[in-house]
Amino acid sequence: MKLCRLIFVIVISSLVNLTTPIALAAQPGWYIGAGLGNSDPDKGGFDDDTGLRFFGGYNTDGRLAFEGAFVDLGEFDRGAVEFEVDGFQLAALYHFPVGEKFWIFGTAGVYFWDADATGAKDDDGTDVTFGFGLEYDNKRWGIRAGWERFDDVEPNDIDMLSVSGVLYIK
Repeated sequence: MKLCRLIFVIVISSLVNLTTPIALAAQPGWYIGAGLGNSDPDKGGFDDDTGLRFFGGYNTDGRLAFEGAFVDLGEFDRGAVEFEVDGFQLAALYHFPVGEKFWIFGTAGVYFWDADATGAKDDDGTDVTFGFGLEYDNKRWGIRAGWERFDDVEPNDIDMLSVSGVLYIK
């Protein structure tokens, strides 16, 4: 099922890219941002929680960007068992234009996470992360809305829906 979603996103994004007139490319350069979202573990009946992300990156050519982030996925509980997950993410983003100021983006990378747990042992690891979203860009600042999957984290897949503000540094 996960692979089907990823293939669907790639196909739709490719079609949009092929059928959209060439938009003004985002300017290459540095950016920083912060976001807030809802994190949802998919196993074990754990409650959702609020996630935070602080990120920075470099847009190489208007479409391809590389990004580093601190991501706090939140604190999850189920009865006496609680765990919280945070860590660092390294990812690549590829933007597909949809008009002059809107972009669909896909992201893939790795997440170096640490989980502190009560009622179980603390754990850490490195796992895959991927996602997609929509970004508004007015060349000075932007707004992103996106979905990301943090795969096999403590031992859940954790989905995060988030909204982020971006500041472009010229």
